[in-house]
Amino acid sequence: MRKLRYLLLILLMLPCQSLPALEVKSGVIDGNAPAPFKIPNELTPLLKGYRKHWRRMTNPEQSGLHWNQGIIVYMNKGHKIYANNHEKYIKSLSEESDSSQAKNTFLTYPVGTILIKENYFVEDGVITVPASIAMMIKREKNYDNSTGDWQFVQFDPAGRIMVNGNNKNTAVATACTQCHQGIAVRDHVFSTHFANPAGRK
Repeated sequence: MRKLRYLLLILLMLPCQSLPALEVKSGVIDGNAPAPFKIPNELTPLLKGYRKHWRRMTNPEQSGLHWNQGIIVYMNKGHKIYANNHEKYIKSLSEESDSSQAKNTFLTYPVGTILIKENYFVEDGVITVPASIAMMIKREKNYDNSTGDWQFVQFDPAGRIMVNGNNKNTAVATACTQCHQGIAVRDHVFSTHFANPAGRK
């Protein structure tokens, strides 16, 4: 029974786990350079200089969840919560772990937390060009109880917003919340391989 439980957990995990770190084409990603995405005007106050001032949570990786594209995750705050939840999630996959005990150790992000995933197209294991930015913004209580009060936003490299809102918006539900609703225990946030890249605070 324990082996079956473990196999089921692994199968559930597969779409969300990151694959090995990707090779990065020269000049595409440089933490000291401006992001290769135009920030929409209405989001500029929130995102200005995020590469310089926010913490980068991962190295470039391939994500089975985000259209199998290359991703890099940044956060404005809540870094310790992200690290805690990732660690507890990985531990919960162990045969020896008590899943109900693990659930009680997951933490909730504070209002104002913003997660950014820079998404890149990948060719032969190499990140090539920007695809989009996907964001989660933790909003005030009762913004959307069905997804932990997160606002979901995605925009293309030219700064055109593709989706924006909560689970009541059909485009957001289709592109974002249908997956994120399934991990309410971790405050609806998927964690990729947690890293603390050199040079990042």
